[in-house]
Amino acid sequence: MKNSNGILQKILAFVILLIVFLFFSAYCIYLFERSEQPNLFHSIPAALSSVFLTFFTVGYSDMYPITFGGKFMSIIVATIGNLIGIACLIGLFWGTLRVGTFLRRSRVNLSKK
Repeated sequence: MKNSNGILQKILAFVILLIVFLFFSAYCIYLFERSEQPNLFHSIPAALSSVFLTFFTVGYSDMYPITFGGKFMSIIVATIGNLIGIACLIGLFWGTLRVGTFLRRSRVNLSKK
């Protein structure tokens, strides 16, 4: 399989940065919320589940931050999650257009021969 323009390296770098961001966010929310809500944010994996739900969905009401720092981190996580989701949709749409344009051009070139 030919790796044109290092696309696999770019995808791997993106996934690694995303994982680092999620763990960093979970650690920050854990630091902010552990003293205020010790029964909900008792560990970093518990905070990670809250960050994961906030990043990929809107989040659930069973775990939510109550401190200013925790709320601020949740806003950042939700915003970045939504922007990445929008970017993925735009990328899929643009890729579909480019593939469609490529196919139309190749059909035109084949019909001229």
